[in-house]
Amino acid sequence: MGVVPVAASAGIFAAIEKGYFEAEGIQVEASNFDSAVQMVAPLSTGQLDVGGRAISAGLFNALARGVELYAVADMGRISRGFGYTQLMVRSDLADQVKSVADLKGRKVAINARGNSPEVELVLYLKEAGLTLQHISLSTIGYPEMRTAFANKGIDATIVTEPYATQIRRQGLARVLRTADTVYPDHQIAVIFYSPKWVQEKPDLARRWLVAYLRGCGFTTRPSFRKSRKPGPR
Repeated sequence: MGVVPVAASAGIFAAIEKGYFEAEGIQVEASNFDSAVQMVAPLSTGQLDVGGRAISAGLFNALARGVELYAVADMGRISRGFGYTQLMVRSDLADQVKSVADLKGRKVAINARGNSPEVELVLYLKEAGLTLQHISLSTIGYPEMRTAFANKGIDATIVTEPYATQIRRQGLARVLRTADTVYPDHQIAVIFYSPKWVQEKPDLARRWLVAYLRGCGFTTRPSFRKSRKPGPR
């Protein structure tokens, strides 16, 4: 399975740590990805059986090209009061950047184009009467954002957990806004199955989802009734 090591993948990591996959007779092989955009091709060809990925322009473009994927479960949502995706500004700019409007002309980073952080950034800027053309936009992987702040290579970024907490604890940046204040109930990521895996090993696919849901906090073992042959979503 493919995972991006961010807060949205917590259910997967918890299921591994607590032995829920093992309890379902599943031995998982996890591969880390910098961005879920990179999972589309291996999922569609069956190189990956399961992966969690963002709802993004890349996903919709792939579906439009006829790529088949099965969306089976929630993986990440910005609930009201739980904005774990954050707009952070370099600490030494506290006196200069007090609102989103002060980002005009500044160097701002996101982890990839056409995904949820870019949507949130556009909405932040729109509230301040700005657009992407008013900033200097770049793409940097989440793990590299700490270094970019430390080297003053960026002024601000949209970052998710656990990287946001790591950056804050090191005193490199402070939180300017959280995503729930600009796009509450934003569905960010979904668990996807490879169609080949579902069609060839449907019982295994069900058991994987049982383990995952337990990792997300279900206190009892979920069960699924057998239904009609699944189709791509």
